[in-house]
Amino acid sequence: MMNKLRNNLYRLLRWSEKYTKTDMVYLTKGGFWLFTSQVISSLVALFLSVAFSNLLSKESYGIYKYILSIAVIIGSLSVSGFFNTVIQSVAEGFEGILKKSFFINLKWSLIGSIVSLSISLYYLVHQNYAFTFCFLIIALFNPIYNSLQLYAPFLNGKKDFKNNTLLGLIPDSLVFLSLFLTILVTENPVFIILSYFASNTLGHGLAYLITIKIYHPNNKIKSSYDKFSFDLSLVNIIQICATQIDKIIIFQYLGAANLAIYFFATAIPEQLRGFVKIGNALLLPKIAEKTEQKTETTLKKEKMVVLLTLLLVVFYIVFAPFIFKLLFPQYLESIKYSQVYSIGLIAIALSMFYATNLQVKIKTKEIYLLNLISSVLNIILILVLFLCFKNSLWVIILARLIGFYSTAILGKFFVNR
Repeated sequence: MMNKLRNNLYRLLRWSEKYTKTDMVYLTKGGFWLFTSQVISSLVALFLSVAFSNLLSKESYGIYKYILSIAVIIGSLSVSGFFNTVIQSVAEGFEGILKKSFFINLKWSLIGSIVSLSISLYYLVHQNYAFTFCFLIIALFNPIYNSLQLYAPFLNGKKDFKNNTLLGLIPDSLVFLSLFLTILVTENPVFIILSYFASNTLGHGLAYLITIKIYHPNNKIKSSYDKFSFDLSLVNIIQICATQIDKIIIFQYLGAANLAIYFFATAIPEQLRGFVKIGNALLLPKIAEKTEQKTETTLKKEKMVVLLTLLLVVFYIVFAPFIFKLLFPQYLESIKYSQVYSIGLIAIALSMFYATNLQVKIKTKEIYLLNLISSVLNIILILVLFLCFKNSLWVIILARLIGFYSTAILGKFFVNR
């Protein structure tokens, strides 16, 4: 009975390909595990958000998220471009990139640790001992924590979405249990930050070792990816700064409580953004195998991207008030911000779509310009608008939306060119 159903589904998917112009069997199989992975991650984030909203004050939660925002910027001071090129390299059979990228990323991550130690010393001089220890913890964990996560793009490159999902359960589970138990007993940011990084490092370390044991990667390396990885990394630093500058400004000028409100406003749209990334993860290893002509055919699917994302946005806007009243009653003021912020998902989906096509063709110059211009524009928008219209989260939301759609327009321009 099951075989009959499977065969009928297979024939149906193959039949649909003449209309979708897509390998629907691959999309369904890979998409299932990527969707499952995103659901699990979103549920973990949801449960933690509920716990944080009920067990921590807005001020404590705002401080925690502020420190993590700085940690993300510090983490970008490595060869983060390998997270993209590992997928493409492995898809072409050059599996030696995993070991090579691990050690290169480990070495360059020490720059971030030095920066974190400097920030720790700054807060020590100003007698803020909680922040001093927080950034000391980040300095210690940063190199190994960043490098161990390379197992995930390796598995994506192998199109092993199943194991990527299953192994992703390890860090997700450890982080959830560790943070939940920690915030049950304390609001001290030092213990919360230590819990976060220790559990994450342990979880990703186990997943990395299991990946090595399963695949025993070969030693083939495509050296042409080295320069591309470093080029992407330089751009990523500016790009990550652009994604975190809003949190830093809100904390410094509007306070920790307003930062907490802003984070809850953007939390669910950012999780929905993860579902949008599923399509990107599916496209990259598949497009890497295709010719220039077939890649051009793939570009015609952008209308489908817009339609699916639009449906997602409308659904969220309608149900957001019910979600907040049920799960985050302490943050009802975040609803209106969240609904407006979600409109940016359409532009984000298109930007990812265009970036994937540029990356597959190794259009280094175009990718560099796209990310650099959009990131600088985002930073300028936030700084200028906030300086002109202070004391309002709406200014940050508006700046973000303008930035999202500007990036999509730029992406379209570079792909067409």
